[in-house]
Parts: sequence; structure tokens; C-alpha cells
Amino acid sequence: MVNAHAGPVNGGRAGLSTPNRIFLQGVGVRFVVEMEAGKPTLRLEHILRVLQALEGCLAVEGLPSASEGA
Repeated sequence: MVNAHAGPVNGGRAGLSTPNRIFLQGVGVRFVVEMEAGKPTLRLEHILRVLQALEGCLAVEGLPSASEGA
């Protein structure tokens, strides 16, 4: 399970709106619409670009810890 939490979305760097910050990262409108709709298969590269634009972070849960072994 992957949880993504976006940080501040209003204002941000240089006073750009959220859509403008995302699109400056090279991510298209279609990708954003599909991501918001919960499409089960998306390119991780684009997800990371959106998170960067939103000053967000990515947390991966459910992986075994180092002490449990792989």
C-alpha cells in the first residue's frame, strides 16, 4: 500500500497556483485527471513529479523491516 500526502498546495514557490506548479513539472492534464480518478496504473516518475510540485512526500507501508528479513 502506498500513501502519498501532499504538503502545502496554495501559494507555494513564486506564488504559482497548484495546477501551474504541476504542469511546470512536465505532467499533463490527462495524467492529473487519471490520478485524481484513482487509476490503478500510473507512471511512478510522473507521480513523483506531482509530489515534488506540491512539496509532498511519499510513504511506503507494509514492507518487512530489516530485522524481519526480505
